[in-house]
Amino acid sequence: DGPDMSGLTYEWTVDGAVVVGADSDSITITDAAIGAHTVGLTVRNGAGDTKDAETGVFKVRPSEVFVSRTGSHEYPFNSWQTAATNVNEAFTTLWKMSNVTSVLHLAEGEYSVSEQMIITTPFVFAGAGVDRTVLKAAKSGYRCMQIGNADADVYGLTVSGFTSPALTGAGVYISVGTFRDSRVTRCNCTMYDGSEGGGVRIAGGTVTNCEIDNNKIVQAHGYAHGGGVLISNGTMENCTVVDN
Repeated sequence: DGPDMSGLTYEWTVDGAVVVGADSDSITITDAAIGAHTVGLTVRNGAGDTKDAETGVFKVRPSEVFVSRTGSHEYPFNSWQTAATNVNEAFTTLWKMSNVTSVLHLAEGEYSVSEQMIITTPFVFAGAGVDRTVLKAAKSGYRCMQIGNADADVYGLTVSGFTSPALTGAGVYISVGTFRDSRVTRCNCTMYDGSEGGGVRIAGGTVTNCEIDNNKIVQAHGYAHGGGVLISNGTMENCTVVDN
């Protein structure tokens, strides 16, 4: 705004460096490194007056992140040293596209999950092993994970303590993809009507080499099926289902 809007020129900076050739009122950046970047804009009119626009920040998301209780939690979480300490934040940070396989590495330890993680793109979710990497509910009321892509591969986890009043499969729901070499325990499906799969609900995909134990359904009305597992499609192989 101002009395003289003629002869405007634009100078853009990214991380303090002038972007050569960027001289219009908008900018497209295609070669920024993974991480957070600051963008600045200075506008000049024909009389030589200048105006600095408010600095903005954009992030280039990584396709691979690390999570560790001993990490320094430095975006973009792309090494064990700078690993995220919050699994939900790391999951949200990942670049997720149909033509990219996202990878989340989880070190040994216990991690609090604050909301359901929904996988709909190619994804590798790699834990350190059963009872070594443990995902626990921060509170009741949601499922741990939904797996819904043919190229999803989730393994090496223990999923524990999730309670879902509105979703079947309080621990894991899978419709396509693979859930393997993991454990689901002490998860409860508490739907008022139609509880299915206290621990795991398999509507498709493959569940293999898993332990499913001590899960339950709390049913107030209507039907209930599968305190440990309910499978209506897909495959379950070499799994131990006990004490549900």
